[in-house]
Amino acid sequence: MPRDRGGPRRPAAAVQSGGFQQLRERAKALTLHADPRLLVINKPAGLASQPGRGLDEDVVSLMQGQARDRDRPVRLVHRLDRETSGVMVMARTAREAARLSALFAGHGVMKAYLALVHGDATGLRDRIDVPLKPMRTARAALVQVAGPNDPDAHSASTGLQVLATSAGASLVLATPKTGRMHQIRVHLAHAGHPLLGDHHYGGPLAVSGIRVTRIMLHAWWLDLPDAMDQVTRWSAPVPEDFATLCDRLGLGLRHGTYR
Repeated sequence: MPRDRGGPRRPAAAVQSGGFQQLRERAKALTLHADPRLLVINKPAGLASQPGRGLDEDVVSLMQGQARDRDRPVRLVHRLDRETSGVMVMARTAREAARLSALFAGHGVMKAYLALVHGDATGLRDRIDVPLKPMRTARAALVQVAGPNDPDAHSASTGLQVLATSAGASLVLATPKTGRMHQIRVHLAHAGHPLLGDHHYGGPLAVSGIRVTRIMLHAWWLDLPDAMDQVTRWSAPVPEDFATLCDRLGLGLRHGTYR
């Protein structure tokens, strides 16, 4: 069993503007673990993983801005969608960045997400193996299901476990075996259970009379091997908005309920 290394059991801090001291405090609040090689954070929903056009703030800039050693860059080795919350790892050295990037690219990191989906997902199968391909639109880069002989298709596989159901929604544990963009979102939509708040892929913006303000996907934990192949489980506490919505929908989520 991997060692379980979670962060403090509190919701992620809100991202706000402010001076250097506030920046350091915000970055510290997001940090689950830091050492000379590795940085593990709990990314809040709404914060982009990397710099981009029209973004006021992002994970890389925020964490680099408060680093003690400004000459040692924070290196991104994987990404979460802007509206997805949860655990992310970053490298502090070029060697560690190369090692971690190879692990993620080679599917050597086991990851688990909590997904709130539309409808009663009792009949959801335990694995979806459906290829995906890019779908370019005028406003966003999206993904769609591809046919088996489509030259643009990329294999994609997601393990699924239904944890709880109610009349209008279900709580699903998703373990992606591959790392395609929007993979969990598209696979669940293809199965007839889009994520709550995910309007790009058919997810409702309200359920049982309750407004949903973001895509309800949380990167819960990941199992990360070190250089000696000893695995540590890094976990991020479920954010308050996610847990509250689960409770209001009668899904009974509590910190530590599911493992």
